[in-house]
Amino acid sequence: MVTDIYVRWDDMTVDEENAQYTGRTQAPESGYVFYNAADREFLKCFAQSYEVPTLMREPFVQWKYIEPAYYYASSHDKGLLAYQEQLYDALEAGQEFQGTEGYEYYQEMVLHWIKLIDFILAHADKNGLRVEFT
Repeated sequence: MVTDIYVRWDDMTVDEENAQYTGRTQAPESGYVFYNAADREFLKCFAQSYEVPTLMREPFVQWKYIEPAYYYASSHDKGLLAYQEQLYDALEAGQEFQGTEGYEYYQEMVLHWIKLIDFILAHADKNGLRVEFT
């Protein structure tokens, strides 16, 4: 099972929406990331084992939730920036995990999430900005 994560807003253009349909290629610069169930469990276990941020719904839990989306408000900027800073710190601290099984995958996913947060913040002015988990 795959979890797709899309950044959406009202009045997206066809081109903006189509840029997110990648055929299972990560595209955080277009507002799309994904992971499968095995990846999700691995990332959760890795994060818990090494006390680094998880890459799940953590940055969105304070957002208004109306299934299946978390809705953005400008008051969330500080939380997103703080979470992004935690991700940068995890990358820096993660140097000690080089060679640890799975670290390269975790590092790759962290970079995708950093880019996804950049994408969200760059589109903060869009009406109905939300993150959908499908």
